[in-house]
Amino acid sequence: MLRKKSVYTIALFAWGLVVFGATVAVFSGRAAPTVTPDMLPLDGPFGMFAFAAVPLLAGSLVIALLKRRAWRHAGRRADLTPEGGGVFGTPTLAGTVNDRPVRARTIKRRTGSGGEGGSNKSTFTVIEADLDDHATDGLVIGAGDGDVPGLSDVPVDIEAEAVEGFAVVGTSDELARETLTTRARNELREPALLDSVLVGNASDVLLEAVPDSDGFLAGKLTDGIEQKLQEELAGDAGTVRAETNGLILDSEELARQTTAVATVADEFESARTQ
Repeated sequence: MLRKKSVYTIALFAWGLVVFGATVAVFSGRAAPTVTPDMLPLDGPFGMFAFAAVPLLAGSLVIALLKRRAWRHAGRRADLTPEGGGVFGTPTLAGTVNDRPVRARTIKRRTGSGGEGGSNKSTFTVIEADLDDHATDGLVIGAGDGDVPGLSDVPVDIEAEAVEGFAVVGTSDELARETLTTRARNELREPALLDSVLVGNASDVLLEAVPDSDGFLAGKLTDGIEQKLQEELAGDAGTVRAETNGLILDSEELARQTTAVATVADEFESARTQ
């Protein structure tokens, strides 16, 4: 079954093909006598550009508005209230789970081969639950017992511990085990799209996990790796955060992810106070 976010991507691509085909047909004379180039208000290459650009822009705006509407609708069905976002922007969806504030929002990030310097920008859905305060401890929890998602393309060995069927990089194994209670594990396995969760001060945990390197070139490589981790995987030390590539328009998936991060936040707070 196609996800809703895929439907909008396909619709935009299909509309682009329609506009391209219509432009070729008109300016090659194949659409004559119904439509000919001399019927258009502008002549020459600029007229061709305008003939294609105007419907492309209009179609893109319509699809953007439909996606925004679907996002707001999914949020309401997941008991989240839209906040801000303007006319064309994607609003933050806010609510509470177990009396803990949660949010769903979107960010843009370059995802080409160069990471932050890549040429392509992608939308990511960020799901957050607030902790009681900023944490000095932290965890990065992967959905499987192998590599933590997002670290597999980092050219250095960052060791993840297998804890109760999850791959974890954290302040301590004890903290990880006390956080990954049966309740937390069950909730983390519910979302279909959830790959990894950043808990508390995850950025410092990841940076400390990068092995020290000797030599100038090795040191430069380590600096680059640390910068990549800070830019792509660092979360707010006062939150539990999950990130999914794409816009989540399924209300049930939004509800599952907000419940999962809120539950992990509850168990992490309990583990810290023991």
